[in-house]
Amino acid sequence: MEPPSKKPRKLMEDSDSDSDSDSQGVSVAVGADFKINEEYARRFEYNKKREERQQLEAKLGKSSTSRKPANGDEASDEEESSDEEDEDEDGELATEALDSEIFATLNAIRSKDPRVYDKDVKFYSEVTESEIPGAQEKKTEKPMYLRDYHRQNLLNGVAAEEVDDTPKTFAQEQADLKKNILKEMQDAANEASSDEEEDGDFLVAKSKPDIGEATQKKSEVELDVENA
Repeated sequence: MEPPSKKPRKLMEDSDSDSDSDSQGVSVAVGADFKINEEYARRFEYNKKREERQQLEAKLGKSSTSRKPANGDEASDEEESSDEEDEDEDGELATEALDSEIFATLNAIRSKDPRVYDKDVKFYSEVTESEIPGAQEKKTEKPMYLRDYHRQNLLNGVAAEEVDDTPKTFAQEQADLKKNILKEMQDAANEASSDEEEDGDFLVAKSKPDIGEATQKKSEVELDVENA
């Protein structure tokens, strides 16, 4: 026979579990399957992506995200092709035939010509390189480097001093100025020494009178006085 003390304890555990479920407010049946709301998940994912995009726009700017293409490979191909194409800066492609084709295309668009919606119809004729004036000359023209320029000048007999028009640096200008000052000081010192030598040629040293001759003349004068 089961002891009577265990039964009240089991009843208390059942009552505690019932009270917990009642306090949570949700009754879940045992063995029930959870079903995911696909519509809610889709809307949640969309809102999350939109929030991330808004944060990215606030950080990098709206223009950087709006220009983002759907396919990265196509965008890179278009950028490469645009870089390889040369712009018609001189307007060499602006011919009368091209102008007439442009006017015809505009008239077709205004009149809603059905050919506009046909992808096989071409309103512009392709221009070849032979039709562009000066295209072959630009293509065959080689770039001239600095060494080629100096070699051409040497072959033509142009002096290096005439060709060298490169402005001097501040250090080079200071060095040249210092050399010029030293040269002028040296020239002034040389001129002063040459002047001193020229003045020395005109100055003649005066000879001192002989002491013996002076005493002899004095004695002769004294003898004459005594004789007189």
